[in-house]
Amino acid sequence: MPPRVTFADRANQALDRLPMDTQFRVLDRITRLQAAPRGPGSTRLEDFDDVWRVRVGDYRIAYTLHDDDNLIRIEQVGHRRDFYRRLGRLSHLR
Repeated sequence: MPPRVTFADRANQALDRLPMDTQFRVLDRITRLQAAPRGPGSTRLEDFDDVWRVRVGDYRIAYTLHDDDNLIRIEQVGHRRDFYRRLGRLSHLR
């Protein structure tokens, strides 16, 4: 069974602020993550505990994997220019 996907509040709000066409592209990529959460294009971020990142054009999606619960939690969505700065503020992910 594919893992279920949940969104952190901040990720959900960031997704809502994106242009509609970008929202569709991001959501499509999240759907494909369910098939292969550690697959091609997925990169584990070095400074964080089990946080992964995928690219969608100029946008990034940060997510955590919870294998015990069969869950992917979307932690942050944003444009690459400020994505990593905002992600760095999420001290609970370190």
